[in-house]
Amino acid sequence: MFSRIFNFLIGMMFIFYGIFALTLKKINTKPGMAPITDLNFGYLWLIAGFLLIGFGVAFLYLSFRSEKRIKNYPLFLRCVGCGKFYNFSDVKENPICKACGEKLVKEDEYENAINQKEAERLRAERIANGIIKPKKSKRKVKRK
Repeated sequence: MFSRIFNFLIGMMFIFYGIFALTLKKINTKPGMAPITDLNFGYLWLIAGFLLIGFGVAFLYLSFRSEKRIKNYPLFLRCVGCGKFYNFSDVKENPICKACGEKLVKEDEYENAINQKEAERLRAERIANGIIKPKKSKRKVKRK
């Protein structure tokens, strides 16, 4: 975010310097420290003005361009069943554990997957003991 603001401010500065170079035919390189450069000979004022405006447009492009989302692949995957680690490059085509056959998940999703698996196991156990009833599917029947 700060780089976009910085690029915008630098771009506007270059554009203003370019406009001043084209209209006044002078460039103030360091205000108060260096003398004003007179560009009155030849077409140097045109070259400097358009170059400065070009740099300004380039910096404005950098500040308003859209950054493409780059998909970051995880370095390691972890098995939900046995907890074994796998390198992502080894199992990227088929993310299934070779030891137990469970699915492999990212490191940050591991806790959620374990909790979900435990909840499903507890629900199946309660249904088997008759504590709760299985959910009925709510399918809508289309009538003609």
